[in-house]
Amino acid sequence: MKTLLTTLLILTGITITSAQRFGYGITAGTNFTSGGQIKGNPINEGGELVYWNGTSQGQSKAGFHGGAFMEVNFGDFFVRPELVYTSIKSEFIFPNRTSTYSIEKFDVPLLFGYNVADVVGLYAGPVYTPMFKNSFDYKESTIVKEGGETYFYKGNSLQEPDIPVNLQLGIKSEFSGIGIDLRYEYNLSSPTPEKIDIWNQDIGRDPNGVNVATVEDARLSQLILSLSYDFSDLYSSSSDSRRRGKYSYSRRRRAR
Repeated sequence: MKTLLTTLLILTGITITSAQRFGYGITAGTNFTSGGQIKGNPINEGGELVYWNGTSQGQSKAGFHGGAFMEVNFGDFFVRPELVYTSIKSEFIFPNRTSTYSIEKFDVPLLFGYNVADVVGLYAGPVYTPMFKNSFDYKESTIVKEGGETYFYKGNSLQEPDIPVNLQLGIKSEFSGIGIDLRYEYNLSSPTPEKIDIWNQDIGRDPNGVNVATVEDARLSQLILSLSYDFSDLYSSSSDSRRRGKYSYSRRRRAR
């Protein structure tokens, strides 16, 4: 992880020193998750299944994000590093109750883009996305079998990905420093199944209740909608310039 962060910092430094234009600002918005799957593990008692045996797919819930960005331009091309706090949620519906999986993390994208037709910018790039908090409602412990023994590790968090690197791609446009951005973040990690014990005090021994379940896939991707403001426009002398993705069309013509 240190090597990845060092590489991102070096690339950012190189792009800033050779840039034709440098911008910076703030960004915030909402995000909607997709993905996730949990399967119930019933108990067979006398040929009868006790507890739920179904599968629940993650349901999208709205989250939010906010942070800062820099953008450096080279003609029609640009590089945009960001630092963003992100809170996302996904809901899992069980027969007798609903559980919410919540994640808080920092996203550090390094995006590479191209401005198209003086109107929009298209971009893609990796995002380093370490979690600093996650929780799953009603989870009591993680169940692990080691050497023929079964261990219960208390806690309501789920396993985090070994390599927290995802992929973002999107489209943006800006006018007079105010930008709008729509992007998709695809989770690149591999699924790591995890057996969990779910609190079922109010459920009892019910075929529809959930006692033990397997988190078959905890990965969440997200659709992200953002608004941004570029503070560098406060110092621009071109008050009536037409914006192209990230920088003004009038500036580009003078540069040519």
